[in-house]
Amino acid sequence: MEKNVIVVDENGNEYGATYPKRARGLVKSGRARFIDDFRICLACPPNINEITEDIKMSENKNTTAMETVEVTENTATKYTLDYVLEQIENLQKQITENSLHRLQGAVSSIYGNESEADDDAVESRNSSVYSVCEVFKDREDTLCRLLAFYEKMYDDLKPKPVDPVNEATKRVVTAFISSRADYIAGVDGGVTTETFEGIMDEIQNARYLAENK
Repeated sequence: MEKNVIVVDENGNEYGATYPKRARGLVKSGRARFIDDFRICLACPPNINEITEDIKMSENKNTTAMETVEVTENTATKYTLDYVLEQIENLQKQITENSLHRLQGAVSSIYGNESEADDDAVESRNSSVYSVCEVFKDREDTLCRLLAFYEKMYDDLKPKPVDPVNEATKRVVTAFISSRADYIAGVDGGVTTETFEGIMDEIQNARYLAENK
């Protein structure tokens, strides 16, 4: 199931997306109302603890995902390019959702009408804003580390280009070893001079093509 219901407040501040089932639960409990099929408006600004807990839960899921991949990778589980690309796309989407715009919305909801607040309330809000900023930063760091992890995995999984010069050289070495083994064993035949000359021609052609791409 995808998070495809956008959450906003009365001031238009956006708090990212949530699951349709959770959105219906918020509406049913009177904490929000549907603006359209894919957008709900909160009845009041979200609780600061709910904001930080939601972000921390998402961060924990990402950390667990990385640990799971590392464990399964150590057990020689093979991952496909399609799987890795899907994870990269998902992480890029999460980084976008963790954007500055969403942070600004969270901060705005905390301050509210600051002109009506006393000094203690303002200090408390400043502390809450600092906590939210730290959570956003930690989550972004986690997402970026995961993204780098999957990008490296993608590079490792990509088919490596074949070097024609190296391949031809390997054939020469293999042929030489085979010829020496036949000679030592007293076997007639083995690799002929013509075979070596043919392989050397391959090396020269491969080197020429590589230098004149």
